[in-house]
Amino acid sequence: MAKPRITTNLNDPQYLCEYSRMPFDECYCHNITSRTVPYIVMYCMDRYRECPVFQKRVQQATTGTEDSKS
Repeated sequence: MAKPRITTNLNDPQYLCEYSRMPFDECYCHNITSRTVPYIVMYCMDRYRECPVFQKRVQQATTGTEDSKS
């Protein structure tokens, strides 16, 4: 039986969070554990715009504020 083909190119920026290559300390992919894997699958890939960390960083970039814990 043939293996199913993956049709999503995960190297395509459309499907991968821009912060995944150099994640922030609070990013789910910064410290990969069994507890963070579901979040990585959900938020660091196709649905990264829904990620609370991504949304926080976009808001900070838009307003020019910086979190002192970063």
